[in-house]
Amino acid sequence: MKASAVRYLSALEYEHGYSKHTVRAYEREIAGLLSYMSTTADQKTAPSLDNFTLEKLREYVWEQKQRGKSAASVARTVATLKSFGNWLFVNNKITSNPAKLLKNPKHTTDLPRVLSETQLAEVLDSLKNAAETEGAVAQRDWALFEMMYATGARVAEICELKIASVNHTDCAITVYGKGGKERTVPYGKTAALALNKYLLEGRNELLKNSRKISAAADAVFVGNRGGVLATSQAYKIVSQHLAEYAGGVARGPHSLRHSAATHMLNGGADIRVVQEMLGHVSLHSTQIYTHVAIDKLGQLYRQAHPRA
Repeated sequence: MKASAVRYLSALEYEHGYSKHTVRAYEREIAGLLSYMSTTADQKTAPSLDNFTLEKLREYVWEQKQRGKSAASVARTVATLKSFGNWLFVNNKITSNPAKLLKNPKHTTDLPRVLSETQLAEVLDSLKNAAETEGAVAQRDWALFEMMYATGARVAEICELKIASVNHTDCAITVYGKGGKERTVPYGKTAALALNKYLLEGRNELLKNSRKISAAADAVFVGNRGGVLATSQAYKIVSQHLAEYAGGVARGPHSLRHSAATHMLNGGADIRVVQEMLGHVSLHSTQIYTHVAIDKLGQLYRQAHPRA
């Protein structure tokens, strides 16, 4: 089963064109399955494809639920098992795909939690002040926040951003989203100010921390040790700076993406423009942000209208 999993993941990347970020997500799900089957197997051998049965798969999904995983996380697990099973069947590794009989857990779609424009202004002003006095890391953090909020890009897209993909004249960046799809996203004057300061000053200082020729030589965002800024590092940076707002909003990088989309719609942006900016294939994915905006409008109405 392990050998088949390796070939399946390779097929996702090189035959189907999935992004490396997406393939890593599938890899984590498959690794969890293999680990579970190894620990529950009667014999002390690696799990074989004979273990890929509906009973075993249901046991694994149930175990994920017992560990307290959210319905959305379990749904991703089920989707991965179905995809893997279909690949095994199509490639004649198994005679049928038992995973197709797995059912997704019922779950409600939670509205994205966003920061208010006032909250974001406070955070960004604080980061700007730190960038003026605290050096390279502070300059990097300010630029990171400004660019994520200005473009609404995914954290992986920002971390993988190359120097050559920044158009300083038009204030736009070219990013590669899910499935390697390319799109160009504009950014504003404040983000340009933060980015230029970081590129001219802080980035060069961070690159000096690398002990060898850095793989980050063509990367925009650099980690503290001079390498390419990892998505996990970016998550920690954003979480730390949003810690005081933890009670009211999500703390991770996606909260900046949600906030950018919601604030644009509140400001009168056309939903299809926001769809293009976020890189959503379907307008349905973007429409959830209109619910956030309407929810905010309802709150204001109930607070202010005498007949509410």
